[in-house]
Amino acid sequence: MCEETAGDAAGRPVAYTIDGQGPAVVLLHAIGLDRSVWDPYRERLAAGHTVLAVDLPGHGGSAPLDDVELSAMAASVAAVLRHAGVAAAQVVGVSMGGMVAQLLAVAEPELVSALVLCATACTFPDAARAALRERGRAARETGMAGVTETTIERWFSPEGRTGSVAGQVRALLARQDPGYFAACWDAISRLDVAAGLAALDLPVLVFTGDADISLPPDAAETLARTGRDTTTVTVAGGWHLGAYEHPEPYRDAIEAFLATLPTHPSGTALG
Repeated sequence: MCEETAGDAAGRPVAYTIDGQGPAVVLLHAIGLDRSVWDPYRERLAAGHTVLAVDLPGHGGSAPLDDVELSAMAASVAAVLRHAGVAAAQVVGVSMGGMVAQLLAVAEPELVSALVLCATACTFPDAARAALRERGRAARETGMAGVTETTIERWFSPEGRTGSVAGQVRALLARQDPGYFAACWDAISRLDVAAGLAALDLPVLVFTGDADISLPPDAAETLARTGRDTTTVTVAGGWHLGAYEHPEPYRDAIEAFLATLPTHPSGTALG
């Protein structure tokens, strides 16, 4: 595994790791986290793929954006692909990472050969947008200490909240700047990429968890029926961050999905 840093259009550093060889797979994390949450996936996928796990701007080792927009995050991921010499990638995203993945595919479709979207949305009803902005307001008013446990309760099952993955997520959230965290929620509340996603002609795998209380059910349903070539997997007992809490069913389905895709000369072999 190699630690790398790309520069975005403004010269800000975007940190990522690259591992393996073969068709490229990009992994994009949820709000407030970093690429380390993908460790249970990275080694398995790297057996047959070039795996790039990216810290989105303002997370992990990547510099924050001056004006936080999901489209700017997507541009940062594009900069990573170009820095790594990747022609096109299969992009996997959870929650906010899935939104960034969609925006990347719409803005630069030549860079994306397939999408895997976990616990995410392509648009929201107005009531949900207000609720998302409220999450940002709470972070600004109380700091990360005031919102971390309510976030964990939305994201993990009751038993999962005491596990090691939730502990890792708590630690990552504690390191986040509350103002930037809030700005990310505001950016999420503005998401509307449904029309752009519907116009794409690429395979899409959508995961929904039937216990996900963080994502409005109608938002998940809209995403599932928007893409032209969409396969939907409903994970029984899956909470919002089920892909991290219980990676096995997600990882197995992702590997099976990737195995069906045409071989694309998109990977970068590591010597």
